[in-house]
Amino acid sequence: MTTILESLNRGLRTCLEESDRVYVIGEDVLDPYGGAFKVTRGLSTDYPEHVITTPVSEAGIVGVGVGMALRGLFPVIEIMFGDFISLTVDQLINHAAKFRWMSNDQVRVPLVVRTPMGVR
Repeated sequence: MTTILESLNRGLRTCLEESDRVYVIGEDVLDPYGGAFKVTRGLSTDYPEHVITTPVSEAGIVGVGVGMALRGLFPVIEIMFGDFISLTVDQLINHAAKFRWMSNDQVRVPLVVRTPMGVR
């Protein structure tokens, strides 16, 4: 049986394999730690230029991701804990979500924000 963790890791790995525009960014995502729940374990070893660890600043992480997306990259942003997702709202609502409409559909901001949420 495949676990959710294994499925997420495999999905990220597939994205990194299929496109050189994909980047995984977030706190402690590098090996050997591989993120708080080990979802990114092994990815920075296999894709060292495409897995980027960040300082502890959820708004900053999403802001960097928005900038990457504006430059034509596809960031997968990991927010370590779902409890901190509200710290990213300004970047998501007032930046990422509005660029398309402010640019008359000339600019898009493709990104994924991934965070664990729920109970065991």
